[in-house]
Amino acid sequence: MSGLTSRVSINILTVLIVSTMVVIGAFLTYATGVLFDDSYEVQVPMPDAGGVLPNQEVTVLGQAVGQVSEVEVIEEGVLITLSINGDDKVPAEADVQVLRRSPIGEQAVDFLPIESGWTGAEPGSLIEPREATVPAPVPFLLEQTVRLFETMEVDDVSTIVRELALGLDGRGERLRNLNRDSLELNRTLVGGIPEFERLIDTSGPVLDALREHRHDLAAAFGTGADLTEIFAEQRPNLENLLDTGERSLDQLDVFTRNTRANFSCLMEDFTEFNEMMLGPSTYSGEHQGLYDSKLDEFERMLVNNRFFFDLGFHIIAQPDPRTGLGWTRVHMLGDEDEDAERFDGLRPTPQPRAGAACVSEDWGLGVNAVRQSDPAEPHPTAGSIDYAPLAEGERTLARPSSASSTQMADGDGSGDAGRDGTGAPPSAAHDDPEAERDTTDLEAQSPDDLADTGRSFVDLIAIGLPLLTLGVLVVMLVRRRRAT
Repeated sequence: MSGLTSRVSINILTVLIVSTMVVIGAFLTYATGVLFDDSYEVQVPMPDAGGVLPNQEVTVLGQAVGQVSEVEVIEEGVLITLSINGDDKVPAEADVQVLRRSPIGEQAVDFLPIESGWTGAEPGSLIEPREATVPAPVPFLLEQTVRLFETMEVDDVSTIVRELALGLDGRGERLRNLNRDSLELNRTLVGGIPEFERLIDTSGPVLDALREHRHDLAAAFGTGADLTEIFAEQRPNLENLLDTGERSLDQLDVFTRNTRANFSCLMEDFTEFNEMMLGPSTYSGEHQGLYDSKLDEFERMLVNNRFFFDLGFHIIAQPDPRTGLGWTRVHMLGDEDEDAERFDGLRPTPQPRAGAACVSEDWGLGVNAVRQSDPAEPHPTAGSIDYAPLAEGERTLARPSSASSTQMADGDGSGDAGRDGTGAPPSAAHDDPEAERDTTDLEAQSPDDLADTGRSFVDLIAIGLPLLTLGVLVVMLVRRRRAT
């Protein structure tokens, strides 16, 4: 019985000891914060406390990371001691501001990191804020509010309230959307603060460059003013130029569309020529292997020609003893004991090879293969003409819009006749140039209509030259005015 009593006593004593330790630990943790507390302290000097009190919140970009431990008055202002949670960090370099979350208090100390990839401050360190911001005192704000309302008439306030009520009536959803968009805008601006700061930091060299070239900029503004005056004086001509330019662009568009297949073939020929020039050399003379490509042969030919005309020609040309002028007539005499000999036979004339047809993969048929209605007989030593085969299909030519054609005809004194040469009056579609372009822009034409396209190109040149002349005159007038 006594053994059981001893065992029970030991168990009771153990329970009492463990319970006492748990109670003491809980008391020390929640009452004094000494035991199991992993928080650390940092200090921040501020010019003014701004109403901050102990146990108020500390945040980084609005996220809570700790509390204010102590606010101490120093010579430069106040020294705020912050207790930061062990798992959280505050930036070592930041802007610090005291936020007032309500008109009656609830301040908080908020950190704004200077850079996006910021590093945390060491425990016990002193954080010198780059910029410290504290809110205005509440009495000052109330005083300013009272002064504002004292300057307002009662009737005016009533009118403002009534107008606000009418303006906001039924617009709750729009206001909610505006508030939500404003929140997104603020978040975007906060996220872009480092970019704005970098922009401000790099604006110094830009401002220095502008200051260095301020005289040139002033002269440019003066030139712009002179040019504006010239444009004002030439306004009727410019308006006429714009009207003419529309027709000119229409003609240029037609010309481009009618020749784009030929331009495409021309580019392909240039490409093949470049590939041929960069290809292996075909030289079979005395020094084979001297050239790597045909381009090397061509370069050597240019060097030899330059040597002859730039150096050898001056050796052959001798100055006239009487006038001092170069005497370039050279009398070539053969040896007296040798007579000239003819070739054994006439060399054959190269066989004529007429141009091939142009067929573009993207733009269709361009110029067809060359044909002559009545070709001359080739030389007896030459073979027959090697004609390239004709390409199948028909060329599709674009026509200028009817409005442009009519205006061109009116300008030439032949407005009663259409561009098609039929002499028929313009159709009703002339009132709508876009509709006319849609119906006749790509109408198939016969080869005889090539002459019509040629006339359009001549019209284009006739319009473009005055445009170029006017531009030159404007430049000359600007220079003359600046000179005077």
